[in-house]
Amino acid sequence: MPPERRVALTFDDGPGPSTGPLLDVLERHGAVATFFLVGKNLRGAALGSAQAARAAAIRAVQAGHRLGNHADSHSREPMPLPAFVAEIQVVDEMIREIYAKAGVAAPEALPFRLPYGPLVRRRGRQDERLCALTAAGKRHQHWTIILGDWKEGACPGRISARLLAHVDEMWAIGAVPVIALHDAGAWPQPQGFDRAATVEAVDRLCQALRPRGAQFVLP
Repeated sequence: MPPERRVALTFDDGPGPSTGPLLDVLERHGAVATFFLVGKNLRGAALGSAQAARAAAIRAVQAGHRLGNHADSHSREPMPLPAFVAEIQVVDEMIREIYAKAGVAAPEALPFRLPYGPLVRRRGRQDERLCALTAAGKRHQHWTIILGDWKEGACPGRISARLLAHVDEMWAIGAVPVIALHDAGAWPQPQGFDRAATVEAVDRLCQALRPRGAQFVLP
């Protein structure tokens, strides 16, 4: 499959109440995705139950999706290098336990995505978390597009239309679109942790892409 027909779906901030419905959509379309999990949400912060959160992550693994590390606290504030390395290690351990419970071999290197992506600190200083990533033997998995799908009033039709246009833009230059969406959140929005707009937008996007020969891949 030429790279211009590949699409990488990624989801941040789960597990949450929309993770299950999103897995239903992905299964229906035969699509795979990478889920970047927040440690506190694996402990049940978004779902209200650690057992339910772990069950959602186990289901994702058993369905062929990949789990990634999105840090423990999802903080954007400057953090001492030892503290952020510790966050990375804690969530890595939790994810490896999920793979073990699912009966699936974990990747040798678990993907990592910085909360909020690399930031520019005061006076133009480099994000110190990048040094922590290097110290922990990680690299940041970035995206080619990120939208405000987590916001109150997010419109599935507008989200899916913008994503489809972006896919066309990437395919036109022979590149792979890496789409960043959200199946929960680090802190509740007015609609709580529900991301129903994301679920519907992904359903619409997959419906539009499948007839065009798209192949969903893991970045």
